[in-house]
Amino acid sequence: MDNRTIRQAENNVRIEGLLSEIDLTYHEYNRDGSPQRAIRGMVKIRVDQMINNEPKTLEIPVFTFAPEITRSGKKNPAFESMERVMTTYVSIAAAGEGKADRVRITNGEIRMNEYYNAEGRLISFPRINASFINKVGKDEFKPTAIFEVEFVVNEIGPELDREDNETGRLLIKGILPQYGNTIDLVEFYAENPKVISVIEGNWTPGNTVAAVGKLNFSTSIRSEEKETDFGEPIMIQRTVSVSEMIITGGTRDPITGEKEYQKEDIQYGITQRKIKLEAQKEKDMARVKAKAKAPSQDSGTTRDLGF
Repeated sequence: MDNRTIRQAENNVRIEGLLSEIDLTYHEYNRDGSPQRAIRGMVKIRVDQMINNEPKTLEIPVFTFAPEITRSGKKNPAFESMERVMTTYVSIAAAGEGKADRVRITNGEIRMNEYYNAEGRLISFPRINASFINKVGKDEFKPTAIFEVEFVVNEIGPELDREDNETGRLLIKGILPQYGNTIDLVEFYAENPKVISVIEGNWTPGNTVAAVGKLNFSTSIRSEEKETDFGEPIMIQRTVSVSEMIITGGTRDPITGEKEYQKEDIQYGITQRKIKLEAQKEKDMARVKAKAKAPSQDSGTTRDLGF
């Protein structure tokens, strides 16, 4: 049995913005055979910040799961923090932008949310998790959404669009060691030409690196022209949502020494991830089958459509 331990990477997200939405609830669950209570759910934080000299308005979902009692039997400060948010904080959705609380998160983490859809395809996207949210005074309020992270480079190459054309951005696929010997495969992007040049000239697959950057959790409207069988084409607008980590700096040279991840440890983490995903797929496919077998609410009757 392999009892190795993979060091948890530095993985810190700092967010400061207006509390946009609160979607937190009490939750009952079973832990080691006994019923426990927790707060789980999500809040959204609105942040206005510049990304490569372009103004962006972000709506960042921040997820949490905070048990009421720790495993050592003590009250959990994270539960108390989220309960204050749930019962006393004011959001934009509840009272408007002028009355919404300014909030700060200093201990957020990047994690991947992964599941299999009905066709058996893996859906994977990043999201932010946090345990504590605090109010910020108006005088000290500085909207920001940034990250500091260590990871092992898996791949580096130009980002391609749907037609396989280069977008001008650099895509860096990173292996991010998490708590409990697990790893996440996370996509990072570089947009600034100087940042791209440094990364391409100094980072290679297998390197342990450190990066800083900005979150880009935003939406945009894209217009597309659609041809018709006859007459003029029509313009279709669609909303595009992104959840991206944009690298703006970091260590030029790879990390060496004690903090460098060894190839065998990363391979072990990748193997553990495959086992985890296989179990996830089995669980998700079983849920799809159960839903397909569920009786229709119409109970086999035919609706009167009026003709």
